[in-house]
Order: sequence, then C-alpha cells, then structure tokens
Amino acid sequence: MRFIAEGFKRKLTATEIEDGLSHMFSRNIEVNEQTATTTAVVQQQSENELKHYTEQLQIALKQMSNTMQIIADQKEEITELRKYVADVERKQQEQQIYIKTKLEDRDQKLMESLREIQEVKKEIASSKEKKKQGFFSKWFS
Repeated sequence: MRFIAEGFKRKLTATEIEDGLSHMFSRNIEVNEQTATTTAVVQQQSENELKHYTEQLQIALKQMSNTMQIIADQKEEITELRKYVADVERKQQEQQIYIKTKLEDRDQKLMESLREIQEVKKEIASSKEKKKQGFFSKWFS
C-alpha cells in the first residue's frame, strides 16, 4: 500500500505502479488485457492530472498577474521619485546660484568699504603731515 501511495505522490501512472508492484511481488498470472476498470482508472487519473495542472496554471497566472501589478506600482513610484529628485536638484542649483550671488555682492561691498577706509586713512595721514609742517611752510611752499 505504501508503494502505491508513494507512486501517486510521485504522479506515476497506474501502469507504472503496477509494474513496480510486479517487481516487488511475484505474480502467477500476467494480465495484458485492459479491463473496463483499468480503463476507467486511467481515464480518471488523466482527468485528475488535467484538473491538477489546470489549477496549477491558474495559480501561476494569478501570481504572475500580482507580480506584474507590483512591478507597475514600483515603476510608478520610481517615476515619482525621479521627479522628486529632479525638483530637489533644481532647488539646490537655485540655492547655489543665490549663495554665489550674495557672496559676490558681499565681497564687492567689502572691497569698496576697504578702499574707502584706505582713502580716509591716506587723507588723515596727509592732513597730519600738513599739520606737522610749520605755519610758515604752508605760506612759503
């Protein structure tokens, strides 16, 4: 019985199971004729196999459909992420341009301030130099 059950699990045909049993146990009579019972068993087994394969195919198709839906969802998510990344990159470039412009303006104003300070210092030094010259040197130079 165990051999028969294992044969069905391994999806052996009735003929294959019968051959396996004949090797295990000796037989006195060999029957090569198909009886109505063996024909019905073979047909039933074929129908069962067909149903089984049909069910397996339907399950596989459903899994493929689910997988394709997941892939479509992931493609949509990737598209949205790409748009988001492009937007972030654009904003980053705008910020870099803004910072660069502000730094250039600040540097320019700082340089102008330094030049003005140097000019004032020169004027102060020049006026001190003039004060150091005597009263008469202003009139006679």
